[in-house]
Parts: sequence; C-alpha cells; structure tokens
Amino acid sequence: MVLSPLIAAAGTTFKATTTLAAETSNNTSTADTFAAQTNGNIAATNISKVPIRSLLYPGSTTKIYAHLVPWFWVW
Repeated sequence: MVLSPLIAAAGTTFKATTTLAAETSNNTSTADTFAAQTNGNIAATNISKVPIRSLLYPGSTTKIYAHLVPWFWVW
C-alpha cells in the first residue's frame, strides 16, 4: 500500500533545534527600534545567512557581483 510509509513516518518524533523567534528576530547590528525609511533603508529584520552561491544550481559558474557605496568613509 502506498500510504504505509506515510503512516509509519507519522509516528516519528521531531526535535526542534531552534525556535521561530530565533529564526525571525532581528539578527543585524541595526537597533530593534529602527524603522523603515522612505529612501529604501529597510527596518531591523532577519537577514538570511545562507551563502548566495548555495542558491545556484550545482556546477554553476555564474558570477556574483556586489556593489559597495562607501558614503560613510572619511578621507
């Protein structure tokens, strides 16, 4: 029967290694009270720590570019 493996798996216990709060709370250096701004600055949030390269298909040679705007540097 096709459902037999599903029924057997239903009795498997699950042990969480994290919490929803830990996965969705602010994990940046931004203060928790920082609100989104109209100029595009996002509010304090949770940023994924998953490497961008892992989101591509295996064997991908796609180049990944980043752009830094050093407006805060003092010359």
